[in-house]
Formats: sequence, C-alpha cells, structure tokens
Amino acid sequence: MTPARFFLYLMLAALPAMAENVLDSWPHGALGYQESLQRATETEQPLILFFHSKDCPFSKRFIAEYLPDKALRAFFDSAIKAEIDPFTGDVEKSVVEQDYAIKSFPTIVITAPAFGAKVHKLNPLRKNAPDWTPAQFLQKVKSAIAEFYDEKAYSFDKTQDNEKALKYLGRALEYDPNNVYANKASGACYLALAKTKKDRELLEKAEAAFTKAQQLDPSDKTAAGALAAIRGMK
Repeated sequence: MTPARFFLYLMLAALPAMAENVLDSWPHGALGYQESLQRATETEQPLILFFHSKDCPFSKRFIAEYLPDKALRAFFDSAIKAEIDPFTGDVEKSVVEQDYAIKSFPTIVITAPAFGAKVHKLNPLRKNAPDWTPAQFLQKVKSAIAEFYDEKAYSFDKTQDNEKALKYLGRALEYDPNNVYANKASGACYLALAKTKKDRELLEKAEAAFTKAQQLDPSDKTAAGALAAIRGMK
C-alpha cells in the first residue's frame, strides 16, 4: 500500500469517531433534553434540538458534513441544545414522536419554550431542491430564533410597552441584523419614546432603525413615511 493510500485509509477509518466527537458537547437523550428545556425556559433563550438516528445515512451525513463546520460549531457550542436518538429509550421515543411529531431524520427543531409551544423544523438536506450550505443553514437557524423574539416583542408593542418591546427586538437583531420587522419595529418604539421623553438621542436611534429598514426593503412605505416625519422634527 502506497503512503497516499495508507493515509486515505486512516482518514476514512477515522470518520465514524470524528462524527461522534462533534456531538460530545451536546447534552444527550431525555435527561439532557429536560435539563436544556429547563434552562431555556428560565432564561428565555432559544432551544436547539437535534433529532437523529445512528443508523440513518442522512443523519450520518448531517453530522459529518455540517456539524464540523467552524461557524456552525461555534454557534451550537454557545447555544442551549440537546440531541436525541429515539431508538435509545422509550422516553426518548416519546419526546421525538409525541412531543415534537418528528417523522424523518435528521430534523433540527428550533423553539423558544419560554414563549410557547411553536417550533421551527429545519433540515438542510433538501429533497426537491439543492441542499443548504452550512452558512445558509446557520442563517435559517438564526432567522427562526429571531422570529420568536419578534413575536414576543409584538405582544408588548400591542400594549404600547415600548421599552419591553425593545428588549426583545434587540435580541432578535442580535441573531438577525437584517430582520426588517425588528428594525422597523425598533424605529417605531424609539420614536414613540422620543416623543414622550423629548429625547433627541432616542430620535436618532429611531432614524437609524428606520433607515436600516428602508435599506433592507426600499419599497417599505412605513419606513419612508417615518423617516420623513423624523426629519421634519429636527
């Protein structure tokens, strides 16, 4: 065997172990899930769940091709998360089938348990379309998380509690700076507070938020109208 072939043999032999290693930092099974669920609920943070099967070739492919990606791994390392294989126990099977109605693997679930039971189910391995790249998949994850904070902010926006709304809009923008709704809603909240408090700094923040929203969606008439009003106030 040539040195090159021997090196290739060693690399292929190491793949299963490498795939297992990328999951070492994930809380495992039903116990890991319950602990992560509690943490996410108490801290109002998102929860990322990876449902897979060790015998599923698509799960193996996801683990081998996506989880080692540097940006994805860094993001998941800092997230509250858990991985569950339903074939490792009855409780795990119940979580997968009854709690989340997962029917295919792999499935990545993004949820915010502190805000309700809504979930986003994602899989970068597409059936009738090109697979997402790791970067595209990461953006989908972040956008899904931002949507939870958008919805929470909206619940305060309806009651005109602008300061609380801004708290959650800020969280949304941490995950997705190009979130049109969060930028526009932040502008509206800052503008309302600026009028109440007669605060020029808040007016500047409102202008910046509406400007970003207009840049993201030049056809948005709300942002354009708000910017005209703000400039008329200066």
